[in-house]
Amino acid sequence: MLRTIPCAVLCVVMTSASYGSILAGPTVNPANNHVYYLLDMTSWTSSEAEAVSLGGHLATINDAAENAWVLNTFGPLVSRSLWIGFNDVAVEGTFEWTSGEAVTYTNWNTGEPNNGGSVVGNEDYTAILGMSSPYPGYWNDTINVSGNGIGEYGVVEIPEPGAVVMLMVCGMVLMARRG
Repeated sequence: MLRTIPCAVLCVVMTSASYGSILAGPTVNPANNHVYYLLDMTSWTSSEAEAVSLGGHLATINDAAENAWVLNTFGPLVSRSLWIGFNDVAVEGTFEWTSGEAVTYTNWNTGEPNNGGSVVGNEDYTAILGMSSPYPGYWNDTINVSGNGIGEYGVVEIPEPGAVVMLMVCGMVLMARRG
């Protein structure tokens, strides 16, 4: 019984935190054991701020398999593209991950990144093109948009989930004890 009490307390404390913008998750990628969430449609900067509050960053895509997993896991749930943590805010043309990880993979769509070409300037943020795009899974640099149904859906990645994993385990333990 004593082992159940700390687990139950942790579960109550963790579930009492309200993250209204989470649409899906936590979801574990079996290839890297990282935890991911899908956030509601908003700007890149708002998505990154929410990712940090959850203990991670917008997703860092390290290879084609992870890119496909993110698209196939979260793409069918939404109608638009998916924000990832790749950006060139600090130095135009030099993209980096918000997580600070090294750039080992990119999947730019043809002609990207183009910083808006002649139509829109200063496209500093990256999104994976969604399932409704003619080029799903490829990346596009875009502006930091939100409001009135405009924006993209953020994908949060938590590499060392700690308490999140504990919450999931506690939930499974409590459900097993009830059943």
